[in-house]
Amino acid sequence: MEIELARHNWAGLRSFADSATLPDAVRALVAANDTESAKAAYWRIDNVALLDGCLTEAATAVAASVVQALSRLSEPSLAYALELLAQISGGYVHKPSEQGLGPVSVEECVHEVSLAFPFFCELLEVSGVSQICASCVDLITSCGRYERTLTERARYVLSGALDLPGLQSHRELILDSLRDLS
Repeated sequence: MEIELARHNWAGLRSFADSATLPDAVRALVAANDTESAKAAYWRIDNVALLDGCLTEAATAVAASVVQALSRLSEPSLAYALELLAQISGGYVHKPSEQGLGPVSVEECVHEVSLAFPFFCELLEVSGVSQICASCVDLITSCGRYERTLTERARYVLSGALDLPGLQSHRELILDSLRDLS
């Protein structure tokens, strides 16, 4: 993840606040071992890179960095990291672009997120944590919507998830996602 963090000129990325604070916030999210720490790191990132779902230029770099670290996160940190990626994938770009939030597109953000598509599919199948499962459904859906090569695979995975006993509480969310991918 450090290599990915170093790839970006954080101070030069436009956002709602000082983007130079984002690498330390991402590190805090990755290092979090309890819900309170993970939640605090999540909000440090959210309030800078994508306030109320409005994406900034920094959101793409955040997505790339968080995706890089997914396999080594604690369960509380993973839940908030997936929620963050789902918020980015479901975000919007403020128009007109002269608003000063930098060049950004949902498609670019989802492309970075989609690099972890198999990870989301596996988590959906094996995780017993409701928040993680819900985020995975959202992420699989976003990947299928924006990455044409993943659309059919996303439909297949979500259809299969309908038969998993541990996902019955997410049945409506999965069905809505399948309709969204039709």
